[in-house]
Amino acid sequence: MTQPKYLTPDGYEAVATYIGQAADRGPDHRLDESLLLKQPVHGPITHVELAMIDERPQVAVSIHGRNLRYFDPLDFCAVTLATAFGMGLSCNDTGKGWTYPRCRVAEPKSRAIHLLRILTDAQPWEVAKQHPAEGPRPDYHHLSRRGLSKQSVREAAWKLGKPSRVPRLGRKDFYDAVEWYWQRNHLKAGIPVSLPEHLSLIRTALEFGDQFGSREAASY
Repeated sequence: MTQPKYLTPDGYEAVATYIGQAADRGPDHRLDESLLLKQPVHGPITHVELAMIDERPQVAVSIHGRNLRYFDPLDFCAVTLATAFGMGLSCNDTGKGWTYPRCRVAEPKSRAIHLLRILTDAQPWEVAKQHPAEGPRPDYHHLSRRGLSKQSVREAAWKLGKPSRVPRLGRKDFYDAVEWYWQRNHLKAGIPVSLPEHLSLIRTALEFGDQFGSREAASY
């Protein structure tokens, strides 16, 4: 079967329903994660399954057939809605054996927005980091908010004893890319959602993660 380029209308509606449940009940209540398995495969997302890690629901995602990456469900919602209209997503090899997902953006040309920066809402002069929850090295496959934080690039450079490039791209650039892909492809995808509604769903999903994921991360 050919991999669909865009998320199906039914798949989009299921994700939107899940975000609506979070808005109605609060994301700290148990929601119906089975909704996220309704026709989720499209574009760069080649496999999706549900998992429980530390008694918390997670969504396990294969990007272009790579090993599974684990997301909090609402962060998965934001990612899959962002790629629904054709935005690229790939795993970037750091050269140190770690590979992290990044959004590949066609406009502006050749931009790559790292997903950790989007999830942590890292600003210019901030770097997104993983917590080493077990041992000296975190598992880069696990991208739950409880294991993420951000710090100033100067602080990170001082700890390494060397200068660092200034990371700049983040959520604003991500939202700009979401808008560009909606404008370019929403008619082709056949998903009946307006641009304001589309952006609002993605923002809602990420902002719930800010509220509830950061609360857990603060305990590290």
